[in-house]
Amino acid sequence: MTSRGTFKTTLHPDGLRRYTLLTPANVALSTEAPTVKVAQKAGYDGRETLICRAHGFYPKEIEVTWMKDGEDQKPDTFTGGVLPNSDGTYHTWLSIEVDSQERDRFRCQVAHDSLPEPLDFTWEEPASDLGLILGLTVGLGLILVCLILYRTFAIKQQQEMGYEITPVSVPEVENIEGLLKSSGGSISRDPDFHLPPDF
Repeated sequence: MTSRGTFKTTLHPDGLRRYTLLTPANVALSTEAPTVKVAQKAGYDGRETLICRAHGFYPKEIEVTWMKDGEDQKPDTFTGGVLPNSDGTYHTWLSIEVDSQERDRFRCQVAHDSLPEPLDFTWEEPASDLGLILGLTVGLGLILVCLILYRTFAIKQQQEMGYEITPVSVPEVENIEGLLKSSGGSISRDPDFHLPPDF
């Protein structure tokens, strides 16, 4: 901050920061509109909190208000104040606790120098992921059917070419004696026979 104005920092595509001295002559030309989002947080006993967040705006002066049926609800709101961002813009938030049945009656109204008139924002329920889940299920089902058809076709083609397909399995042998008997060998049990200790 200088006695003549405030500096605004912007990051340009070349990666260098540029500083602009905001004097009364160029402040009017340098405004950034706020980006506004409304979030909802579930509470207890049918209550919930609506949170209105505005960020990326310049100059600092902004008016954010919760309205119910067009009436200002300022006494029932909580705010985080207007705070600076690292890029020279500002952010703020304003929350209000409401009955979940009355949620649709509330609007977050934002007035700022960069806006031609105050704008109203509401919380909108996120879109369902049902379409995505259904699409993935159908897609995986089609892949499975294609693999089964491919395997069936490959076996049929090999059989037509004269190849015999035999299942291959690895026998489970519990001990060496069973392995030797299955191959026609035998093992003698000598009680005095012991392997050397370092074997």
